[in-house]
Amino acid sequence: MKSIALVLVLVALHNVYPSYAMPGEHPTTEDDRWALKVLRVTPQGRDVPTGRQIVFQFNRAVVSIGKMDHEQENIPVSIRTALGCKWRWLNTSALACQLRESGAMKRATTYNVVMTPGVRTEDGATIGAAVERSYTTTRPRITYSRFVNFLMGNPIGRPHDVEIQREILMHALNHAVAATEAGEMLDLTYDWGERVMTILEMESGYSATAPDPKTGKQTT
Repeated sequence: MKSIALVLVLVALHNVYPSYAMPGEHPTTEDDRWALKVLRVTPQGRDVPTGRQIVFQFNRAVVSIGKMDHEQENIPVSIRTALGCKWRWLNTSALACQLRESGAMKRATTYNVVMTPGVRTEDGATIGAAVERSYTTTRPRITYSRFVNFLMGNPIGRPHDVEIQREILMHALNHAVAATEAGEMLDLTYDWGERVMTILEMESGYSATAPDPKTGKQTT
């Protein structure tokens, strides 16, 4: 009777936990219930916060609880841009690439992660094909804008000459990016033929004269 009861218990466990292999049981071509699969890789997507961990979640237990604390080596995972992973099991079915604070992910960077077959369960199962995922960390974005000054000054070309105005404007915008120090000036050789009058030369401008020797006043 005891042996019959033990068999019934094993059958019940087999039905309740179908994702875990019973001792000595292996996958067959007809039944891949015990095949090892990667359910997800995190992080993933775009604008991912920079962090210090990449996690592979498998569909079944890979290591026993007693081996979870051991640092893993020769994990068949490649990452571009490269990261200095220290591999640890978070639980029996989740494998993590842990990063030091000094080696955390960089902002505005795309990481391509590839796991090839090689991680094996205790009964010898491994993933059937390479798993590839990619994600991009948070990119800079404009949170507010404020007008300070028009970077070109005045004038920027002959009035209504849109082509030359556009060329000068592009030079100025490119210089704003390429300048290596604050206040760096860029001299352009454009000449559109007309002399620019100063305010002193304009009819409505202020005309400076020598002061009257008696009153000290200047006449306009």
